Amino acid sequence: MRTLPIFHEADVELVAGSDIARVMPTPARALLREPQLFAKAEVPNSAVIASATSRAAEKVGKQAATGTVVVGGIADAVLLDADPVADISYLIDQRHVRAVVSSGHIVQR
Repeated sequence: MRTLPIFHEADVELVAGSDIARVMPTPARALLREPQLFAKAEVPNSAVIASATSRAAEKVGKQAATGTVVVGGIADAVLLDADPVADISYLIDQRHVRAVVSSGHIVQR
């Protein structure tokens, strides 16, 4: 926790991921835990979000189709009624989730 802000300040590209996904209720819950920990370590929220989206896609070689919203990309997204850059907890708080899109289809409202 102490090293994350130091790495961020040194322009180290942080990537969210989890090695505890198998013991969490779902892999998605494991991944959502990472941004919470990054934010708790006082990494700026915009960098926290990038660590779980665009930077994660880059690190696995999928940046052409995932990690950002682009024409022709794989449409997986969580649509919120609040700004997670202002408060990262909006990503976790189900009251703010308006829709979940998977492969271009709304799977939850």
